[in-house]
Amino acid sequence: MSRTFVEESPRPYTVIILFYSPNNEVSEQVYSEFIFAASHFKDKQTHLTQKVGRDFRRPLFFAALKFNQDSMGIYRDLDFRGVPNILISDPKEVSFKDPLDR
Repeated sequence: MSRTFVEESPRPYTVIILFYSPNNEVSEQVYSEFIFAASHFKDKQTHLTQKVGRDFRRPLFFAALKFNQDSMGIYRDLDFRGVPNILISDPKEVSFKDPLDR
């Protein structure tokens, strides 16, 4: 998973990320339910922009990041001290500084 797809702003989609460890019983249960929910949303084609009345619904994507040597830095950057964790990366909440602001 590329951090660009999660941190980029503005962007026309939302990402829900599960941080988990396969060596943790609770984490494994949450992972199973997370995959079930992600499959349900995929079946409903939420990864596509949908028009509802006069409004458009932003696409929704799911991602899972397993705790291991390669992902430790991301867990540390987010100050996670345990698993599981779920992060919703909504582009409305992503703050960025306009390069023209001085």
